Amino acid sequence: MLTPYDFSVITGLRLGGERIIVNDSLTSTELKKLLGVLPSRMRTNNIPLSWLCDNIPQCETMTKGARMFMLLFIGTFLCTDLGSTMNLRCLGSLRKIKQIRNYD
Repeated sequence: MLTPYDFSVITGLRLGGERIIVNDSLTSTELKKLLGVLPSRMRTNNIPLSWLCDNIPQCETMTKGARMFMLLFIGTFLCTDLGSTMNLRCLGSLRKIKQIRNYD
């Protein structure tokens, strides 16, 4: 089990920062703007981790690739589920890449 301290040591992110904001109301237009691309058959805000992994290399910008990588990281190590998917609710908190280090 990964403790908050372990996470801090591995990632270099400090503990005690800002809270991650969950936003269930991101539209598909906003999602596409933040990631650059979306799965063709997206019915919910859950996105397959395999899709994220496959699409990181095709990102138009490093910022969009970093967002995809962070979603993949969070979905793989921090918020795992049995369906191997990641909910995009926290994507709003990844809008400004330079602020990621401030989150707890």
